[in-house]
Amino acid sequence: MYAAFKADGSLFTLEAWRPDDISLVEVTLYGIPLFATPADDVLAQLTRMRHRLDLSERFYPHLPEASIALGREGGDECDDEGLSPYFRYIFIGPPGYFAMPGRSSAPGEVEP
Repeated sequence: MYAAFKADGSLFTLEAWRPDDISLVEVTLYGIPLFATPADDVLAQLTRMRHRLDLSERFYPHLPEASIALGREGGDECDDEGLSPYFRYIFIGPPGYFAMPGRSSAPGEVEP
């Protein structure tokens, strides 16, 4: 888990990564077991729930209104292009995060 804080000490962003043993921790997103459910199934369920998804970054789909991004890059089971069948992490930012200039859903781009 990684947390980025503002200069005043308040939380700015939070990231949680898929554990090696997913039976140890359950992370749910709108009731969906995020790290135990195949990524394509998670996206399909979110779509059925009528959440708006931004799929412009294949490895980092995100829900702009919720300021949540999901990472699919890398891992032991990834395809030839490096796309994981499961989400590798969840990123949570403040309201409007993806509308801020220079913001991305890619990991490591969380400077407050």
